[in-house]
Amino acid sequence: LNIGMKLNIDSFRNHLEKSGYRHTSQVMEHGEYATRGALIDLFPMGSTEPYRIDLFDDEIETIRS
Repeated sequence: LNIGMKLNIDSFRNHLEKSGYRHTSQVMEHGEYATRGALIDLFPMGSTEPYRIDLFDDEIETIRS
């Protein structure tokens, strides 16, 4: 994922689910993700911290930890 990249939220969610990620209301553990409007919180397996992906329409505007 890169800033400026187009991202289809539904396809991304399906990909995460198929990869073993669990949808939660709040990301607390590895392997979880949450979506709220144009925000996607994701705690990748093997990462020391979660990430927030902020979308503007279907384009990634920011990625931060």
